[in-house]
Amino acid sequence: KMSGGIFKEAIFGVMQLRLRSMFKKYKKVNP
Repeated sequence: KMSGGIFKEAIFGVMQLRLRSMFKKYKKVNP
């Protein structure tokens, strides 16, 4: 269960980074 939790946290972190980068691009395109 511990390893599964770490795996989920890693995926969640990657998703957050992707969302942040997408949001920054969206802001640049639509100021």
